[in-house]
Amino acid sequence: GLLLAGALEGEPFYHMDLWRHYAFHSSRCVKGREDDPSTAQRHFQALLERGSRELGKTDYLILTLGTAWVYRLKENRLTVNNCHRRDNRLFERVLYSRIDGEEGTGTLGRSLDRWKEANPGLKVILTLSPVRHLRDDGRENSLSKAILRCLCAELEENRDWIHYFPSYEIMMDELRDYRWYGDDMCHPSERAADYIISRFFSWCASDDLLNLLPEREKEFRRSQHRPLS
Repeated sequence: GLLLAGALEGEPFYHMDLWRHYAFHSSRCVKGREDDPSTAQRHFQALLERGSRELGKTDYLILTLGTAWVYRLKENRLTVNNCHRRDNRLFERVLYSRIDGEEGTGTLGRSLDRWKEANPGLKVILTLSPVRHLRDDGRENSLSKAILRCLCAELEENRDWIHYFPSYEIMMDELRDYRWYGDDMCHPSERAADYIISRFFSWCASDDLLNLLPEREKEFRRSQHRPLS
């Protein structure tokens, strides 16, 4: 519900010569004087308001869930979006289902309901990331994915405007050979990603759009071409 909250939860903090906020990715950090937090507060508030405006105009929202393991600050139990490379002793690592398991939906369900209320035409597509989190051991990774898959199923079952695309299942069941993974053995290879994307378009796109895609792909590749100087 961050984008609809109207005000930021938590304060910006100064770390590694930049103002940061636990609700935002490190790419949204801002430079400023260490003794001037008000400028950083206005910066992050503006980002929040811009995101809220964009969400209000969105027809489709695609959310890819990656892990059920989350980090929260020990001092105030605030769940953070990004730890910003701060001392890990400041955080505790917990399973999502153990901090917000209200009938299996918790924070995500409440947020989606609020977004739908603000934008009645919104449709949501949920998908589960096929990336293997080897920072967790095999048991923790499997537990994490299972929790998120159950969450997606419950949200889809109880809300007719939420749909689930099985990117995780395609990777696990159809592309399960390790040749479909990259060198790190965690991420799908480029070939696997292309296959999953093609399945996604086949699942959701009209025939007219599918016929248009090859030409648009050629145009995109031409736009990325840089002539030799």
